[in-house]
Amino acid sequence: MAIAVTGAGGLIGRAAVRALVGQGVEHVRAVVRDPAQAQSLRKAGAKVAVFDATDVDVLESVLEGVFTAVGLAGGPWAAPGQDPAEAVLAPWQALVRAAGAAGVRRLVQVVPAAADPGSPNPYLAACGQAELLAAASGLEHVVLRASHVVAGTAPLVQRLRGAVPVPVPGSGSQRCAPVHARDLARAIAVADDRDELHGSFELSGPEVVSFDQLVDLVRGAPCPKEHGASAPWTPAQADWLARDALVGEAGWDQLRVRPSPLGLDPATAPGGPVRSPGG
Repeated sequence: MAIAVTGAGGLIGRAAVRALVGQGVEHVRAVVRDPAQAQSLRKAGAKVAVFDATDVDVLESVLEGVFTAVGLAGGPWAAPGQDPAEAVLAPWQALVRAAGAAGVRRLVQVVPAAADPGSPNPYLAACGQAELLAAASGLEHVVLRASHVVAGTAPLVQRLRGAVPVPVPGSGSQRCAPVHARDLARAIAVADDRDELHGSFELSGPEVVSFDQLVDLVRGAPCPKEHGASAPWTPAQADWLARDALVGEAGWDQLRVRPSPLGLDPATAPGGPVRSPGG
């Protein structure tokens, strides 16, 4: 049967499309808003629909005959002035509604480690509320709760490669266990493939580092940092990045996926490039 990926033009979405096509899924439908993202996804083997993923009527038609719908639209990198809660929740409200009407059997979502519907951070609260939407949908659902996912072209990494001193939210001692996007994409493919998988799976990378250490890894050497910085981050981004981003690792065993060691060089990282949730 077919699988659909909304938000397929993002970092995780592109990796997921490649993983699903590589797994032998015959019909991968990729939903993007930007026409410029369509060509590379078609080359990867997906059928591409270009429209706003909050359009329920169009989304319902795309989801006809789909077994699994993967929701990756919305994320932490909302434009300045854009409501991060709306950026995350509106696509999920549309997906749950359209999936129910179209007869989709399973939903798969990726959320950050700190997602919590009661969080004062609007982005993390929206991610937690999206989890509740999926759980209340009546459909089978798989939630992948991940630490930061990093890669050379990720918005987070690009900002950390910018000006020196590097603007670091918080003290820099906050910890994370970065996850490779290719590993996360493999987890998404497994979540589609295995009927017995339901519920929430925690996915940390195999190495825990401080945010300061992550900055140095991204830049290739220790560098000056400005701790407690707000710009260029939005308030929601700064608050999220200043927190620990750690969850358990048991999800990898349940999914039978081995996470790759931390590394930022796509040519040498065994699991492929490193990337970011909601990324």
